[in-house]
Amino acid sequence: MAAPCENPWVDLSGYDLVHIFNFESEFAVNAALRGVPYFDTPLHEDKPRYFARSMETASLFREYLTHGDSGDFDEKLKSLGSGANLSQPTEFEFVASHADAMFATGESERARLKKDSPGQAR
Repeated sequence: MAAPCENPWVDLSGYDLVHIFNFESEFAVNAALRGVPYFDTPLHEDKPRYFARSMETASLFREYLTHGDSGDFDEKLKSLGSGANLSQPTEFEFVASHADAMFATGESERARLKKDSPGQAR
């Protein structure tokens, strides 16, 4: 077992397998060019959905602090983000399509990976 590496272009001679985290594409390209199989633990978030929910939350609290409670603050807070389910095109197609495996950290991440990278790596 080798120590973590910060150089994506490290010499991979003698390595049987590379483990990549978070769609580090330069590491993936290096492994693919040298014919070394790799797998990725992507730590994949639905960033547009997260950002939209963050903006809704900030707006709700700004409104509350500026105008006070209009009587429906609790209901609005409970319903945040329940509407649109935004998706994002993956920026990580190379990593996903050339990986020998992708390891999701949970069911929610697995579903996002399948949605954002259909037909890609296992």
